[in-house]
Amino acid sequence: MTINRRKKGLLALVCTMLLLFTTFYLVTPAEAADNQVHNPSFEDGGSSQTATGWSTWGPNPEADYYQAGGVTGGSNEGVHWNASSYTVYTYQT
Repeated sequence: MTINRRKKGLLALVCTMLLLFTTFYLVTPAEAADNQVHNPSFEDGGSSQTATGWSTWGPNPEADYYQAGGVTGGSNEGVHWNASSYTVYTYQT
């Protein structure tokens, strides 16, 4: 009787592990497969103040700009900088 109970417990454990494996590793939602950030390396339209898909908000929009650099693997990068203190936000919706 003890062996039968152990077998059932082991079978339940294996089934649970298999279910978790298939749920988290084999079944990938379409959203997770697609990059949710549009133009992440600022390559599209990334000159001076405009990059496709990005917006700027705040009282100092001049502190937000795009330049050659490419720390994200591309050839452009988004920058926040000003010689004096500033508040600016760059975002996507």
